[in-house]
Formats: sequence, structure tokens, C-alpha cells
Amino acid sequence: MSTLSSEAEEGCLQRLRDGDDEATERFVRTHIARVRAVVRRILKDSADVDDVVQVAFMKALRALPDFEGRSKLSTWLHRIAVNAALSHLRRLPKVSSTP
Repeated sequence: MSTLSSEAEEGCLQRLRDGDDEATERFVRTHIARVRAVVRRILKDSADVDDVVQVAFMKALRALPDFEGRSKLSTWLHRIAVNAALSHLRRLPKVSSTP
């Protein structure tokens, strides 16, 4: 994962907000490994990891207009990925541990 300077991150953020397909692809490629690792840690061996990763990126891209820049873009995306994984876990049926 590469680390962007604050100026480069601001430029990337503006291109993402403008709907630039190349910037979107670069954003996903840059962060997908970290997002997948975070989701996998939370979901364990779930077959739903890739689906939740996709949901996290979709939520992030939709929420870009509301991103205020008080944190790094990668930190904000990390929180969205954690929330998407936890939300997925809450929707799973409860399994009783008693016979």
C-alpha cells in the first residue's frame, strides 16, 4: 500500500469525487489488500469476505461527498470496512451453542 502526501491525497480525493474512473480504479487497487485483510480478520473463514469488501468500497465511494478530511482517506476507508464486516456479522443467523 502506498502512502500519499496530503497534497496528493487531496488531488486523488477530488478526482474520486468527480467520478474519475481511473482514480476510482487506482483507489481500489491501492487499498483492496488492506480492506480484504481487515474484513477477513473480522469474518474469519467466511465465504462472504469478497462480498463485504465490495460493499465497503461501494459505501465509501457513495460517501465521498461527506468525507471531511479530518483523517486520512485510508483510515476512513478502514472504518467503513470494519463497519461493513460487523454489520454483516449482525445479519447472520444466531447459532446456539447448547444442544
